[in-house]
Amino acid sequence: MIYPIFLIIAGAVIIYLLSLIQTANRKIKELEDALTEERRKRSMPMLTLEVNTTDNYGAFLLNDSYCYAKNIRIHDLDVVVDYGFKKHITLKFDAVSMLKPNGKAKLGFRVFDGDFDVTATDAKNILNHFPDAPIEMVLRYENIEGGEFSSTIVSEKGGYTVKETTPV
Repeated sequence: MIYPIFLIIAGAVIIYLLSLIQTANRKIKELEDALTEERRKRSMPMLTLEVNTTDNYGAFLLNDSYCYAKNIRIHDLDVVVDYGFKKHITLKFDAVSMLKPNGKAKLGFRVFDGDFDVTATDAKNILNHFPDAPIEMVLRYENIEGGEFSSTIVSEKGGYTVKETTPV
């Protein structure tokens, strides 16, 4: 009689220990992922875009990492805006020399309609249409050690997300 009760208790203990091991493995995986993300933030600058059309009017580059980004160059950005008709324009951004961790820099840019510089008339208006336009902004920059990176920012769901960041 004692033998079947012993097997039931032993089986229950084994099942309980297996569930503890599974929970511990899941927690270890979560911690490994968090550690990988923290290491990435420490060695690779993660730049994001913010467009503000309310109080502090402008386009801003944000460094959402723990390391400096320097020599930031933004490729020319082709944008199609809807002024009641589709208009194709090109934005040429000024370079940003340095952006510290959790820093924010206002982007200077020129607006071109073909070969014509229309910055004086369209620079403020374009930011109002920027969130609606499908964009793909490509950046090249370095970390403080001189490692080069390429990043792509895309418009998504009314905001901007980093599509990919890769070492060059």
